[in-house]
Amino acid sequence: MLGKDIHAEKEVSLKTALLILGVTLLIVITLGIVLGYKFIWYQVNQTTLVDQRLRAAREAVRETPRDPFKIAAVGDQYLRKGDLNRALIEFKKAYALEPNNPALKFNLGVLYKEKRDYKKAISLLSDVVQDNPRHYLGHVYIGVVYKEKGNHGQAVQAFEKALAINPGAADVYLLLGETYEQMGKKKEALESISKALRFVPGYKEAQAAKKRLE
Repeated sequence: MLGKDIHAEKEVSLKTALLILGVTLLIVITLGIVLGYKFIWYQVNQTTLVDQRLRAAREAVRETPRDPFKIAAVGDQYLRKGDLNRALIEFKKAYALEPNNPALKFNLGVLYKEKRDYKKAISLLSDVVQDNPRHYLGHVYIGVVYKEKGNHGQAVQAFEKALAINPGAADVYLLLGETYEQMGKKKEALESISKALRFVPGYKEAQAAKKRLE
């Protein structure tokens, strides 16, 4: 009797284990299908939204083909799609229609920065801040361009000009701190990054930079 009971218990245990395994696999497969569907649907939905906005922007240009801001809006949608070359074509068209417009000049300068054409980026952005010395983002992007080029001294000057206009800009303090770090000036880097955290205590990138330097 004892041997039969043990054998029966083994059969029950095996059946139970197989049942649990089957249920677990079913849950995993179901979750995979659901999550995969949600991810694919999200991607399709996002793509569709950008394409819809691009079509709407292009339609607006067809209605008024010499409106530089509507042309720039088409460029902006290409930029959102990650198509820098098509975005550049549209931004250049817009800028050619109104070359003295600071917004169009700034946008084209930023796009050249994204394409790493730093010479053209600096030329346009410098014109922007020359015409308007209090153009905060103009100084910020000039600093970013110089930082990426490795011209740290000029980057520091640009970031300091931006902070003189907007003293509470935590992101600029972080950029300044990273520039000082690249220059090997640890003390100045920590001071700048600490200021970023003073304005935005939960700034994760600044927290990581401070931890790296301490």
